[in-house]
Amino acid sequence: MPDTARSSRSAPACQSQVANLEAQLGAQSAAAETERTRLTADLAARERALVEARQRGSGDARRVAELQEAAELRQAEHSTQMAQLDAELAAQIAQLKSEAETRDSELAVLMAHLQEARRPIQPIEADVKRLTEELAAKNAACAQLDEEKPQPAGDAGADPRCARGARIPHPPAGTQRKQ
Repeated sequence: MPDTARSSRSAPACQSQVANLEAQLGAQSAAAETERTRLTADLAARERALVEARQRGSGDARRVAELQEAAELRQAEHSTQMAQLDAELAAQIAQLKSEAETRDSELAVLMAHLQEARRPIQPIEADVKRLTEELAAKNAACAQLDEEKPQPAGDAGADPRCARGARIPHPPAGTQRKQ
């Protein structure tokens, strides 16, 4: 029985150790439970933050996609407008070139007509000058003859510049001679 006595003496000590161990395990379990609760709450808070961040991110991504789509639409409209303006400008340039060529052609025709109109006048002017000089020479000859011969009295129709009694034709009224 020695073992029983020994076991009876050690039983209260073992029970005390067991109680101490159970208390320590209980405290550790409570601490672990507290830590688990805190970590669970922290995890839930992080999950909520993650969900909110994903929602904001998806909202931001959606907004970015909408802005990009709007920018691409504006770019397409701008390109269409630029192409239309380029076509209009090209048409205006072609029209202006055509008008300029037409005016150049008309000006060339007018210049040719002017040259043609001047050409017949030049010989006529030369003839008028020659005839004027001849008439002046004849008048001078008549004046000289008048000085040499006496003038007959009573010839009222004769030109006083010419003593021979020759009549000098006068141009019709309303016309002028070119000098």
